[in-house]
Amino acid sequence: IASHTVTHDDLTQETAAQVNTEMSQSQATLKSITGVSPTDLAYPYGLYNSTVLSAAKQYYTAARGVEDGYNSVDNFNPYDLKVQNVYDTTTTAQVADWVAQAQATDTWLILVYHSVDDNPNPATDAGIYNVTTAQFSAQLTAIKASGVTVDTMQQALQVLTPQL
Repeated sequence: IASHTVTHDDLTQETAAQVNTEMSQSQATLKSITGVSPTDLAYPYGLYNSTVLSAAKQYYTAARGVEDGYNSVDNFNPYDLKVQNVYDTTTTAQVADWVAQAQATDTWLILVYHSVDDNPNPATDAGIYNVTTAQFSAQLTAIKASGVTVDTMQQALQVLTPQL
């Protein structure tokens, strides 16, 4: 579970104080619910600037946007992690191909599921960012069948960071 701010505003349009409040309150709220303080951030809309980056470094050990890619020792930036976004049109074969490419290139693949819901409500939660539980299950089955190791963000960071 990663923080995603309180209001989901474009943080690049906020003051430094507002950005700090968004991050600290998001982190505190998630800790109060889960008992664990999240260490990772997903930038709303994938947007950040120097103010947002400075605050992210104060509260989190890593952050990601929405830029497609894989993470390796050659391109590693813990505050600009690359991802593969999973949409309602993403097939199980595509997910399997992403996993195979990550294995072949010895890179870290981060899959982003924005929403998994069979009956999104309100209807505005439906659309390209929502996958069904059947889609999610099939994609997880493909990942499991690949034999790839699945790690949390913290586990992956602990493996990758010493290699830098």
